[in-house]
Amino acid sequence: MTMRSLLIGIAVAFLFLTPAGAQGDAAQHGKTTTTPPAQMAQQEPRSAPAGLLAVLTDPSLAPIVLTLILLILALVAPFYFLPALIAYHRVHPKTRAVFFVNLLLGWTVLGWIGALVWAVRGSNPYPHFAAQRS
Repeated sequence: MTMRSLLIGIAVAFLFLTPAGAQGDAAQHGKTTTTPPAQMAQQEPRSAPAGLLAVLTDPSLAPIVLTLILLILALVAPFYFLPALIAYHRVHPKTRAVFFVNLLLGWTVLGWIGALVWAVRGSNPYPHFAAQRS
């Protein structure tokens, strides 16, 4: 799972979270109500359900949202840059190239797998540097 797909999944989950009282008693009891078309034009427009937009724009929740975003990034970033980390620790001759392929194309699954294969298959021409680095 890449960072992009994880963030999309979290965003979709937040979009569909609504408070229990936002949908009314009819939705909680499985009943549906229909409004005749003549009355629909007279009704006031409904407000948007409390979802991701409401959470992100609420100033009182700003520190919590920022903390959650930073926590998610801190957990996902090492996995996302795993090919670059492997190339660095193996003293790959093209460590920078592996890093930039991982950075720019890692959001595609194919680019991430390609960078991982390149990092693992690269030979270590300087094994004595690997011992000094660790």
